[in-house]
Amino acid sequence: MLLCFNLVKVMELTLNNGRCMINKETDRAKNGIFKNFPDFKSFEIAFKKQIEFFIDKMIPACEVVEKCHQLHLPSPFLSSVINDCIAIGTDVTAWWCQV
Repeated sequence: MLLCFNLVKVMELTLNNGRCMINKETDRAKNGIFKNFPDFKSFEIAFKKQIEFFIDKMIPACEVVEKCHQLHLPSPFLSSVINDCIAIGTDVTAWWCQV
């Protein structure tokens, strides 16, 4: 499954205490604003915390999408060219869960 992660957005949120500059929402990790970081190491730590916050939100969402693909959007043609899908009799969207 291809995961898209907007690292630039995470940087924006890190620099603005978790506040989105478009809609002003602040339901992200709070870590201060850029001018208050005493050094680059402090910024790195805050950036890492913001990344971890979004990864924790992203993983369950990706699992839901993956399950929906298994149930509602199988890929039989793609499955026919992926090793072992035919041998084990399963679609590629479900095969990754069995590996």
